[in-house]
Amino acid sequence: MPHDTKFGQSLLHAPEEAFKRVLLPRVPKWLETYHLTMMTVPWSGGVLLFSYFARFDIAWMWAVSGMIFAQYLTDLLDGAIGRQRNTGLVKWGFYMDHFLDFIFLCAMLIGYAIILPQEHRMAVFFVMALFGGFMVNSFLSFAATNRFQIAYMGIGPTEIRLVFIAINTLVFFLGTEPMVAALPYVLAAATFGLFFTVYRTQRDLWRVDMSAKRGGGGGVGTPPPRSGHRRSFAAALVLAVAGIWLATVPSREITVRIASLALLAVAAGLFGFSLLDFRKLRVRRRFVLVAFVHYLPYLLVGALLLAGLRVWYAIEP
Repeated sequence: MPHDTKFGQSLLHAPEEAFKRVLLPRVPKWLETYHLTMMTVPWSGGVLLFSYFARFDIAWMWAVSGMIFAQYLTDLLDGAIGRQRNTGLVKWGFYMDHFLDFIFLCAMLIGYAIILPQEHRMAVFFVMALFGGFMVNSFLSFAATNRFQIAYMGIGPTEIRLVFIAINTLVFFLGTEPMVAALPYVLAAATFGLFFTVYRTQRDLWRVDMSAKRGGGGGVGTPPPRSGHRRSFAAALVLAVAGIWLATVPSREITVRIASLALLAVAAGLFGFSLLDFRKLRVRRRFVLVAFVHYLPYLLVGALLLAGLRVWYAIEP
């Protein structure tokens, strides 16, 4: 399989492909695929430089958005130019393209840390670690399955860039206060998304390995063990309680609050997986038995998670 084969389509895949077809004939002959790949380096430097300038004049955030759009164009066209002209460097291109994507992501998040107040910069560090986790998961999963997935639940690099541009626009018009207020929710969503992705990936790989050991052909689609939803449910209950307890600890340390939020997000992920697994295992039973033996405990844990997030939000940082 070629090293640049990718799986998973983002929400904007179709219009993006049409846009690419329009741009390809307009790329100058002297501009090669490796030139386009390496352009991410100056775009990343521009993000850092303009973010520093934005500390003194917030209008420089428009220049940061310009760097995002420029990096999108070169990243969109580098592989397509190599394939069209048969000048692509498959292994070098795969390595440098994705490594520089990570560099650009780090530059964006460091840029946000530069313009945020000092006391909120630690939260950006955790966001960077979580976003990096998605990239690590993609590469490790690719090594194990030879399938390189870059979009999850319809969200890919293009959608993330649009989010960054939207954030920059809001910062210009509203200042950094909305970004500070949104950071906890970004952390919760990123933690939940990363847990969901890693949990699903390891579960699928586990089933492939176990199927191979048994000599069967169950593969990724093998049903989960009948006790899987109960284990996920129990873990969600324990983590939800721990997260609520940690949220009530009288501490102004951001690490304590982030740890509490992470526990609640992971508990929500486990809770979601327990529901998915149980849905696959449901059988015909009397309604009252199903409601009180199975569904009611799930509703209670769901309410507990919502209560935990409410407690977390109510505690003054």
